Amino acid sequence: MIRNVLYRSLCTVATLAICTLLSAGARAQTSPAARLITTAINAGDKVPLSNEIRPQLKRSQDLGAVSGSTPVRHMLLVLARSSTRQQALAQYLSDVQNPASPNFHKWLTPAQFGSTFGASTDDIATLSSWLQSQGFTVEKVSAAANLI
Repeated sequence: MIRNVLYRSLCTVATLAICTLLSAGARAQTSPAARLITTAINAGDKVPLSNEIRPQLKRSQDLGAVSGSTPVRHMLLVLARSSTRQQALAQYLSDVQNPASPNFHKWLTPAQFGSTFGASTDDIATLSSWLQSQGFTVEKVSAAANLI
């Protein structure tokens, strides 16, 4: 049942982060990113995710329950953008490939990408702190501010 243990842990964390970030998606954002997490994270707030099982696991064999003390070696939390930042990213990607655009071939570093299209540093700090309070170790936050 390792799949169930991993699924519950991942669903709880991913759902909290994604729902919190999406909840304020309609607000206009500027650079730096607007803080979207405005209340304490509630571990009881859960939303089922669709397609939560990777295709490779669907073909795997369930070997039964696993001890709750079994460590999860790796987890990647993907942070969703607000609709405003997603639209800005789509426009940038169009512009950077359009020879008529002043942004043609004006590439961004990962840090520039993060400050323009990623989550706010406050939101990342809030999520990282909450993850650590739940027993997770946060090893890295991407420079693009979209992955923990």
